[in-house]
Amino acid sequence: MISGILASPGIAFGKALLLKEDEIVIDRKKFLPIRLIRKLNVF
Repeated sequence: MISGILASPGIAFGKALLLKEDEIVIDRKKFLPIRLIRKLNVF
């Protein structure tokens, strides 16, 4: 049982009808350590 204030109104629990099945694509890129440090320094 879930109680309390919902954190996000976009989350729901229940049954769903799947009309179309799409392939899940996860983009994986490898970063060189120096490039990662440069990206972090932007912030």
